Amino acid sequence: MRAVVVFLMLAGFVWSASAEAPEKSPEDAVVRLTAAVDIDTDGNVAALKWLNEKPALKIFTNAVTSEVTQWKFEPGTLNGAPAATRTYLALAILARPNEAGGISLTVKAASTGMNLSNPVVPSYPTAGVVNGVNATVRAIVDFDVNGKGTIRSTEYTASRSRYDKHFLKAVAAAVDAWRVEPETVGGRPVAGTISIPFVFCVQVEWCAKRRAGAKGEDNTTPVALGSATKLRSEVEGLSIGSIAS
Repeated sequence: MRAVVVFLMLAGFVWSASAEAPEKSPEDAVVRLTAAVDIDTDGNVAALKWLNEKPALKIFTNAVTSEVTQWKFEPGTLNGAPAATRTYLALAILARPNEAGGISLTVKAASTGMNLSNPVVPSYPTAGVVNGVNATVRAIVDFDVNGKGTIRSTEYTASRSRYDKHFLKAVAAAVDAWRVEPETVGGRPVAGTISIPFVFCVQVEWCAKRRAGAKGEDNTTPVALGSATKLRSEVEGLSIGSIAS
């Protein structure tokens, strides 16, 4: 039986609805966390709540919370004036052993935007499995204020391109089931757009080449195309605390 895989990595970006376990070995781990963040009109964090946090990762959230709550943001605007904003902050934290025998934590990436509350993974089309077709589909999806998505456009690449209709249909069915928690500005939900990649693998080696970008970055992570707010603080590469041995 073929090993069939559909990659859809939703962490490292706002569209992770939960804290996720480290990607790699403890010697060089990336821990991905998502929080709902309330921002006041001056750009300060008024409240922060980690979403669907797994108990095993409390050691990480406990270590970084005090630092994150000191970060400065640019709130959304309502009628041209700054307004209290709720956004969803996604963090990719690099965890490395330190000389003291503990773990040092550094921000690898941070972003704001809406939050995917139920990212449904598409079914692998039967025709694709039977015929050994690998494919990638990148969908640009507009989400309305009620959290429902509509596909604006798609980009399709496959080992055998004539099966495109099967893969596009699978992606459309999955996106139709997705819902997001939109950002809110002044209590009003804000629509937004996401670029979402789907990677369908029959031969894992084929897909592995397409997961890694030119700099070794993961090409299966959704990307926000705009947010109601943004970070003012420069946090990439920032030491964000440590965990004692």
